[in-house]
Amino acid sequence: MPPIPPAIELIGLTKVYAGRTPAVDRLSLAIPVGSFFGFLGPNGAGKSTTIGCLTGLLDPTSGSVRLLGRPFNSDSVQLKRRIGVMPEGLALFDHLYADEFLLFIGRMFGLRDEVSRARIDQM
Repeated sequence: MPPIPPAIELIGLTKVYAGRTPAVDRLSLAIPVGSFFGFLGPNGAGKSTTIGCLTGLLDPTSGSVRLLGRPFNSDSVQLKRRIGVMPEGLALFDHLYADEFLLFIGRMFGLRDEVSRARIDQM
C-alpha cells in the first residue's frame, strides 16, 4: 500500500510583496491527514499570508503548495472545494451563533442542511 501523502505540504514557500522583505521566507512543513493545527505568532510573522497561499487567495512568489498530494494554486478549483478556513474575525457574521455560521458554510459548500446539522452535532 503506498504511503498517504500529507494533507498539507509546503515546500520552500516564499511570498514577497512589491519586491520588499519576504512576508513568508522558505517555509516548509507537512501536516498529516486527520490533524488539527493552527498558526501562532506575532503580528507580521506571515500567518495570514501563509493561509492566503493555502487557500488560493494568494499565489506564492516561489516554492510550492500541495494539498492531498496534489499541486495547489489559485486555479485549483476542485481542491478549493475540499478545504475550509475559519477566520479569526469576520464582522459579516458577528450576529450568527457558531452552529448558524457552520450551517451557512455547509450551504456554501453545497451540503444539504440535514447533513450539515448532523456534522455540527457531531462536533
